[in-house]
Amino acid sequence: MQNNANVPSNAQALVKQAIIDAFNGTDSLGRARIAGPIFASRFYQGIAALGSWALIYSIQLGIDAANQNSILMRADQIPTISTSNITVAFS
Repeated sequence: MQNNANVPSNAQALVKQAIIDAFNGTDSLGRARIAGPIFASRFYQGIAALGSWALIYSIQLGIDAANQNSILMRADQIPTISTSNITVAFS
């Protein structure tokens, strides 16, 4: 995320919540599913909707430490997320 004068003090919490909402489908676009792909682009809309301050450089996904643009959940993997799994960086 780009740091700028309009970034609110609670920006990290707002971005994390937007990501969780998108992942869980509470933003009305559908939730992450077992045996389905999860694309980084899925999370742009909710973050951008936070306001003109929310300037996204990139979103990276990964199950392990590898940076990726998408994840394919296996049939035996239940997609879960928590705020501790999300890193938000402003620069």
